[in-house]
This record gives sequence, C-alpha cells and structure tokens, in this order.
Amino acid sequence: YNISGPLFFATSQSFLDTFPAEEIEHDPEDVILLLEGAEIFDSSGMVALKKLHDRFEALGKVAALSSLSPTSRRIMEKSASMWEGVSFLEVEEIDEEALESIPSNIGPHSEM
Repeated sequence: YNISGPLFFATSQSFLDTFPAEEIEHDPEDVILLLEGAEIFDSSGMVALKKLHDRFEALGKVAALSSLSPTSRRIMEKSASMWEGVSFLEVEEIDEEALESIPSNIGPHSEM
C-alpha cells in the first residue's frame, strides 16, 4: 500500500477506516506499507499506524513499514518499545550499472 498524507489526531480514525479487516483479509500474505508520501505528526498518528500493522498481523499477514521520513522516524523513535518486532524496510537505490543497461533513446522525444 502506498500511504500518503498527514497522520495525526484528526486523520487517524479515517486512516484506519480505509483498511477494514473484511477487505484486507484477502490481501497477499506479505504486505508493505510504503510511507514515502506520509508524515506522522503526533502520537495519535503513530498509534493508528501501529494499529494497522497489528490488524494485518492478526489476520496472519506479514506487514512491513517502508520509506519513513526522517521526521516520522524521530517521532516513532520516542516510543521505540511500541515498534519492537515490527519490520522496517528501506527502498534500495538503483545502482549505476542498472541505469546504464536502460537504452538512452527511450523517452517522450525518441524516434522509432
């Protein structure tokens, strides 16, 4: 899931309502919550994210959080014990060799 927007006291319930157990129970066994476009602003937002993680886990899913912003990470580190056992992933950077293997003539102005 690509999660975006602010997570704080005013958005936490609607955030959780977006992921009803009845719908996510049909998701794959491995779930990644991509937080690249999200920002956690307070403890309510943090608790909502943890509740979502736990909801997936309760359904037998393996849930991981990815791409936390530095600000969100600092807020979450204040309650580090809450996050024990939660998997955090980092998006790997594309290496130069992979970029070189992409044809350079592909683009909006390329001729075929």
